[in-house]
Amino acid sequence: MTDQPAPAPDDARRARTAAFARYVEPEVAVLYRVALTLAGQRADAEDLVQDTLVRAYRAVDRFDGAHPRARGC
Repeated sequence: MTDQPAPAPDDARRARTAAFARYVEPEVAVLYRVALTLAGQRADAEDLVQDTLVRAYRAVDRFDGAHPRARGC
């Protein structure tokens, strides 16, 4: 096993941004509809979506890509 250096900050940021664009951005409309159903008011739904997107961006590098959206539940 060889020790590989940690990715450069710019490389890590680009990888995170690419993963976010691939897995999260296509789901924003669905996320908003669910948030609006739960919150009942547009402003509250937008706040929920914004908070969720921030959390998703921070964690997307830990996502394995196996099931971006569970279907048939």
